[in-house]
Amino acid sequence: MKKFKYELNQELKDVVTGYQGIVMVRCEYATGCLHYGLQAPMDKDGKVPAWEYMDESRLIPTGYNLQTLKRPDAKDTSGPCGNPPQW
Repeated sequence: MKKFKYELNQELKDVVTGYQGIVMVRCEYATGCLHYGLQAPMDKDGKVPAWEYMDESRLIPTGYNLQTLKRPDAKDTSGPCGNPPQW
């Protein structure tokens, strides 16, 4: 089993296409390939683009890490990362 080079919530850039996004998914295939599902920001029309999956060998970090925001009184009901803030 290989170790992932990058963390969840880290922003990465594809050196081939220039696509940038936040790591939302990491997956390992039986062939040994490690892929990352990247979520880009909303476009100018307010639509959220589909995730793009990239091989680890094509990715470099941008230096940005998304911080998980959470209200102190929020209850965790959506997995290990908590719910998004609802101000």
